[in-house]
Amino acid sequence: MTRKLTAFENAGNDIPTQATEEFVMNPEPADSGGPEAGAISLQGASVGFFSAHGIYVRTIQGDASLNPGSRCFASITQVNAAGTPTWGGPTMHVSNVVPRNGEAIVVGHIQWNTPLPVRVSLFWI
Repeated sequence: MTRKLTAFENAGNDIPTQATEEFVMNPEPADSGGPEAGAISLQGASVGFFSAHGIYVRTIQGDASLNPGSRCFASITQVNAAGTPTWGGPTMHVSNVVPRNGEAIVVGHIQWNTPLPVRVSLFWI
């Protein structure tokens, strides 16, 4: 399946104002080992717990199935003392995920003035 995507220019606000170009995206073939035609198989998952504020750079350990060719996805959530997800007001995001052999480097930002306990969940296919 081929998808046509349109790029937009932003006139200095959050509202796209003008289409600047179109390009065609041809998705890579999905893993054929799944139960459905075109299914993608989860290869692994891992979590990392740490405290941080501002920009953070952390290495999250995976297993041998995680490598530079893996497609990695990460999410971040604030946790309480028991490690349970909670929300206390700060905004947090993941900016970059760099898969390596057996680990991934995760870079992001926590908009808070003091270190907060967080959990980064990592998944790879």
